[in-house]
Amino acid sequence: MNFGEIVFIGNSITEGGKNWSERFNIPNIRNRGISGDVTDGVLERLDEIIFFKPKAVFILIGINDLFNLYYKKQIPSPEYVGNNILKIARTIKQNSPSTLIYVQTLLPTNKDFMKSNIDLVNKIIIQDFPNKIFNVIDLNTFFSNDKGFLKKELTSDGTHLTENGYLLWVKIEKDLILSIQSN
Repeated sequence: MNFGEIVFIGNSITEGGKNWSERFNIPNIRNRGISGDVTDGVLERLDEIIFFKPKAVFILIGINDLFNLYYKKQIPSPEYVGNNILKIARTIKQNSPSTLIYVQTLLPTNKDFMKSNIDLVNKIIIQDFPNKIFNVIDLNTFFSNDKGFLKKELTSDGTHLTENGYLLWVKIEKDLILSIQSN
């Protein structure tokens, strides 16, 4: 990483975007997605990201927490996940005040048991938005079908994205990224 870059923070969904600079055709976008990562993992490694005073960060994290909540019972609650996402944004803002922060809502999955928890985490994110610490990008709305599940043409396994999913993500954020890069 270098000082003043745009950073995408997340898990395997972010990591799967590979070279975000190429995707957006803009230099200096770093992919800090780590497969299997959870909100506590991001909090543990924020110092490295904050040190470089990014121009902007795009945060998409929490789906692994919710899978862990369901399968392993290692995460206390969806509220814990939502509050950790807010804590990530606040920690960045406190330690790098000029960094623009964009919290992206959790993407839907094709798993029935995940929907209500995803919706609750997204509600926590959106409700905190008036505090003006971060901006919200509601990716969930774009990726959801009429029943609130991940559109089949955008996923390889019901959670991870296909190339079509990444193309949609770029389309949603392209103008914003261009605007950040030009300032």
